[in-house]
Amino acid sequence: MSGKELSTQELVKRVVESGLSARYEDAVEVVHRGVEALQYLKKYVREDVYWGYSVADGYACISALHLLSAIADVSSLDDFVYVLYNKEEELGDWLTDDMPSLLSSFGPKAYEKLKQLSLDRKQLDISVRIVCLRAVVSIAKRNKELLENIEARKMKIEDKDRDELTEGLRAMLGLQKK
Repeated sequence: MSGKELSTQELVKRVVESGLSARYEDAVEVVHRGVEALQYLKKYVREDVYWGYSVADGYACISALHLLSAIADVSSLDDFVYVLYNKEEELGDWLTDDMPSLLSSFGPKAYEKLKQLSLDRKQLDISVRIVCLRAVVSIAKRNKELLENIEARKMKIEDKDRDELTEGLRAMLGLQKK
């Protein structure tokens, strides 16, 4: 049966629970359904059962994250934040390899939230903060207004807030030290 003939819930289940065997055409159809698919995709991100190997060899949650990113509805950013705070270990290499581009797909609307996350030293590991920082830089470099705003402020970072991450941000953006 064609993916177009399935309900959105059935289509999402077919794609996400197929893991690496999912049909490209079905994944494209999920993305075309957009906001209608969000509630079904979010289930795979939020429910612990999908983070194990029992469903789609552990790829169900990863597939759902990729589809949420492709739809890029800003309401899904909260699901990514949940994952960054609660599923860092489960993500493994997906964290550093794919997450920056998945996060940056949300564009300028996600910029401030991602910037805040990159500075959360109390709750986020440095590797998660770097992922958020890479997404921030990617978004800023594709948005002239954001880049000009950063350059105008010269990323004034107080000495007490300086660390290797904030200095890395300044270096990636080519900004001078204060």
